[in-house]
Amino acid sequence: MHKKADCVGGWVRYDVKPLVEETITLPAYNSSFKRKVIEKIGNIDETLTTGSEDVEFFLRARFYGFKVISDSSMPVLHYHYAPNYKEEMKRAWNYGFRLGKTN
Repeated sequence: MHKKADCVGGWVRYDVKPLVEETITLPAYNSSFKRKVIEKIGNIDETLTTGSEDVEFFLRARFYGFKVISDSSMPVLHYHYAPNYKEEMKRAWNYGFRLGKTN
């Protein structure tokens, strides 16, 4: 865990040189956060689905002033299976639609 960050996670990146930077949100499948974050803002909203729950959680953390850091030296492969292009577009649309309903 980064000492100056309240939340930290990795993105899938393809650069050779690791990059550490402050970010708006993180993928929950590759992140950690301090206990004080959950004590202040609550847990991830499990009523949200299709990927928007992690985005909403970290946006809420930033709203309350917590520092969110992305560190590309902590990569993870997150595989989304779609049997065809139409299903992949449907998944992507649902993700965006639900993200817009997090307000």
